[in-house]
Amino acid sequence: MIGFDDIFAADFVHPSLSTLAGPGSHAGRLAVELLIEQLAARSHREGEVIRLPTELVLRESSGPAERRA
Repeated sequence: MIGFDDIFAADFVHPSLSTLAGPGSHAGRLAVELLIEQLAARSHREGEVIRLPTELVLRESSGPAERRA
């Protein structure tokens, strides 16, 4: 099991929750800027791929599957 956004409680539940962490506030700000550009017809980004840094934080909720006898 894996979560998203590396919430505060992910490390305190049992088993601790693996998560994908990223720049949430930066992504939101960028989305609003892109929307405003499109609404103002100033956008020259059609087809542009924007990648934001992410980090996989591995905790107890992920790992190899248990072997069954």
